Amino acid sequence: MELKLPYGLASSLTLDVPADNLLADWSSAGDLSLPDLSHAVQQALAAPRGYPSLAQAIVPGDRVTIVPDEDVPQAAEISAAVIASLLEGGLEPEAITVLHTGASDGAILALDALLPTQVSERVQRVRHDGGDRDQLSFLGTASSGAPIYVNRALADADLIIPISCVAAGDSNESRGEFGLLYPAFADSAALGENTISAAENAPTHREMAEQVGWLLGIRLLVKVVPAAVGIAELIVGDLDTVGPQARRVCEAAWSFTAPRRARLAIVSLGGAQSWQNAVQALAAAEKIVDPSGGAVLLCTELDELPDSLQCYLADNEFGAYDDEAAEDTDSVSQWQVISRALERCSLFLLSRIDDDLIEDLGMAPVHDEHEIERLVSQFESCIVLANGQFASVRVADEDVLELPGG
Repeated sequence: MELKLPYGLASSLTLDVPADNLLADWSSAGDLSLPDLSHAVQQALAAPRGYPSLAQAIVPGDRVTIVPDEDVPQAAEISAAVIASLLEGGLEPEAITVLHTGASDGAILALDALLPTQVSERVQRVRHDGGDRDQLSFLGTASSGAPIYVNRALADADLIIPISCVAAGDSNESRGEFGLLYPAFADSAALGENTISAAENAPTHREMAEQVGWLLGIRLLVKVVPAAVGIAELIVGDLDTVGPQARRVCEAAWSFTAPRRARLAIVSLGGAQSWQNAVQALAAAEKIVDPSGGAVLLCTELDELPDSLQCYLADNEFGAYDDEAAEDTDSVSQWQVISRALERCSLFLLSRIDDDLIEDLGMAPVHDEHEIERLVSQFESCIVLANGQFASVRVADEDVLELPGG
């Protein structure tokens, strides 16, 4: 049986998988996308769910900060449409700030390309640096008694518009509605202090982020339900309405049930090629692969390891981490997911990373369709899943985890 598996930003694999071996073919997962995203954004902002229209929510002189999660598909297009709506509502470009994380060159250039020059030159851009005290403002005190410092663009805004992606997997529960904002836009000390607790006690991390959202007074959310390429649905409105609704829509679009566990799971990573997304795809694969002698193949366009993840390689002991590496919250949790998976199954990786580095991680590199088909021939059963980072998967007759707000 020939199937086409999309991966990366615009790549695909054509694979011949014996029909008798294919337990589930989810290679076309999330095919539908919005035909006119800019129009959809402006329409949603004109009539949010449970919230005044954007034109009613702002007055001349207000300062508005847009915070796009750079894992959101077409984040630049959404941000440009939000800016257009704000300008139509009477704001001057100088009153609008787009707040980016520290590693945002691509995101900034992409947004610049979509804005008229006279707007792009006047809209404020802030690239967050948690070590720059001039960028930070004291927001309040956490329930633990710790001071909370966040970027001034958040603390000084009259309206904050977070743009985030919703996934059908377990990450929603640990991240909450405001995981986009904290600790990503806090001071460096907060990021370091939250590293271990975020990995070992996710609800505590979520509670901290929710305190920040409450102190900032955020009610308006822009939630994106991803498609295989682009966006399937955009849901805008009040916090209490949009979060649960977006999760229900995402669950309906991205929940899959396999008849039984497979000996091989082939899972692709579409869209943003980050290790955080890759480990979410790996976590989905673990739920459908046989933990005794099974294998997982991740199909990606990843081109490097994060510096902090490479720190683990020097230990030669999976699951270990040192103080320097622990400064990166995401890398701690990434390493834990990879280590757990390696204990249960064999891992193969299609990527642009040097083979030696892949092997140092305990994985085996693959390079093309022919190698993948040879791998398929070694296993009696197979499941294929596209865009695994968005999916919630289960096996029939195994326990089902309820999604929050579902």
